[in-house]
Amino acid sequence: MPRPIGRRQNIEAPEVDEPKKPRARRNEAAPRAPADGFAPGEAAPAAEAAPNAASVKGPFAALAKRGDFNGYVKTASGADVYVSVKLAKNAATNRPMVLLDGVAARYDRNSAFEKLVTAKDQSIISIFLPGQGETLAKDLEKGGRSIRNDLEQEQQAKTVIEVLDALGVTDPVGVLGLSYGGAIAAQAEKQYPDRFNKVMLVAPYVKSEGKSSPYYDMMMRNPWNPFGPSMYRAAAKSTLEKTFNYEPEVLKNFPGAFHEGLLRLSMGLEDFELADVVKGMEDVHWLVVPGDGASDPNQNAEAFKGAKTGSFVMAPDTDAGKHDLIRGDGALVATWAADVMAGRWKTQDVSTLVKQVEKELKAKGGEQ
Repeated sequence: MPRPIGRRQNIEAPEVDEPKKPRARRNEAAPRAPADGFAPGEAAPAAEAAPNAASVKGPFAALAKRGDFNGYVKTASGADVYVSVKLAKNAATNRPMVLLDGVAARYDRNSAFEKLVTAKDQSIISIFLPGQGETLAKDLEKGGRSIRNDLEQEQQAKTVIEVLDALGVTDPVGVLGLSYGGAIAAQAEKQYPDRFNKVMLVAPYVKSEGKSSPYYDMMMRNPWNPFGPSMYRAAAKSTLEKTFNYEPEVLKNFPGAFHEGLLRLSMGLEDFELADVVKGMEDVHWLVVPGDGASDPNQNAEAFKGAKTGSFVMAPDTDAGKHDLIRGDGALVATWAADVMAGRWKTQDVSTLVKQVEKELKAKGGEQ
């Protein structure tokens, strides 16, 4: 188990997690859903239809009536977004958790983790955003419009809401994001605070490392170097190609599209800084990895200090360096997420935890 900084409530989760009243906070108006969110002929039929669907009641009844499935939903903006829904018991009242995976997200990466989550009696909705996996493949069939420009966090957050609307989910839900998905999870909460009750960040993207380079201004803001921006992007794409040196099966018919998608997703976050996004945020929970070069624990701790309430957890030393913790230790992440959703991880005032967080990091040698 991870080491908590703060306290873990010694309570048993109720079988049914009653929904909380949405917090009255100022937020952008959520996009309206189309009458039928499912793209014709795309979504798989419900795996287990309710015996008497008309009698299913609860804030998530629309989800419960459809049952388990994976397929495309049509959003209000007209995009076909691939989702996977796996339901727990009492799905009509069991508050679901949205999963936003890392930058290379696709369905075949998540099936094992989804099983771990539902084994904890927690419903999960995996959303594959524009530029990712099956959603990118469908878009490429129609001309590849989504990767003609960089995919910025605001539009990705809007997509999350449009997907939930298309699924008939309007009550607050939890959202868990890994790496790139962590940035979008935090952004979604910032834009639509009344749609989420808990935010869980696993080794989240913190900020652009490229912008920290002494050569960044020379390449991107030097009027005497008109080729600087294209050189910067070329270097970024080369790094992505070396890091993800494969072509996933779902995109095999579109050579080069996978890495172009990675570039558009990554460059869309160039101006993103986690510390700015989570400032003043409530009920935001961190799970960070010791020795993680892609999501520095110290930078995460700095961002955590700006939040209002939440928790901060370090993965055990046996997981050191495992940035992709969902694949590296899925059981740990599933247990932690289910505990956060059920309230077994105590949400505390961040100001009371800062010294403990600093002490923990110092004890580990200020890991970078």
